[in-house]
Amino acid sequence: KIGQIQECAPSSFDIPKFQTQEETLKAARLFDEKLKNLKEEVRQFDFLEKQLNEVSNNHTTLMNEYSSAQEKYFKEKELFKNQTEKITVVNVSQMSGSVSIRYEIENDVEKILTALSLPITVLGDMFSFKKPGTTVEKMLFPIKVREGRTKALVSMQSEFDKAPKHFADKFIKKAGFEKDTFIAPTFSNNNPNFNEYQEQIATIKKRTEEIKKRTEEIKKLSEEMKNSVFFVKDYEFKDSVFSHINNMQVTEDGKKSFIEKVSNFNVVYMNDTQK
Repeated sequence: KIGQIQECAPSSFDIPKFQTQEETLKAARLFDEKLKNLKEEVRQFDFLEKQLNEVSNNHTTLMNEYSSAQEKYFKEKELFKNQTEKITVVNVSQMSGSVSIRYEIENDVEKILTALSLPITVLGDMFSFKKPGTTVEKMLFPIKVREGRTKALVSMQSEFDKAPKHFADKFIKKAGFEKDTFIAPTFSNNNPNFNEYQEQIATIKKRTEEIKKRTEEIKKLSEEMKNSVFFVKDYEFKDSVFSHINNMQVTEDGKKSFIEKVSNFNVVYMNDTQK
């Protein structure tokens, strides 16, 4: 634009000697026309300069908004990962009260043996599933079932120990962080023109909206993760849990009943309120 102004700028208006009045008038009119063109070019230049300043300021404001959106994204991402670390293991022993149950079982067996005037050594035989006698075995069978269930619950703890990492990895994968590549746009030169500013402003707006959308998605998924409740029956590897029950020395109906009970156990605690 400056080059155009220089081209249209008239030289000084000098009247040569021996120039006719008509030639002088013609030169004056030409000078006046060039002067008007110069004023118009200067006006346009001033207008474009103001526009360029405005678009530059707008660009700066939008870049600040982009940076702010990016910071919120990284903060929400960090909160999400922290939430996965709050997924804790279910202690089956505590859920089943195995210690107290074992104590109750031993007390119950001891009472039965005492009532039958049998030696307490039979207690050890019972827990080894040895048959101390048909009559006694029938009386002790329900207690043996309780003992078997307690052992099964304790042995399946290893399966519950794997669950927190499984669900944490599952939600991390669902979040899809590896696909997020937010790179701030930059100019290809140090002196961008008006059109280049406009193009980049459009890009910044688009990318800012993308970041805001992703941040909101992560926030919602974090809430979903926090409020989810997962039971053994929902667990992908529930068969591994139930395999410990299948090894119990009880009837098929007994196994089925116990599996149904364990199916409704929490397989993980997604937050502290579920404990």
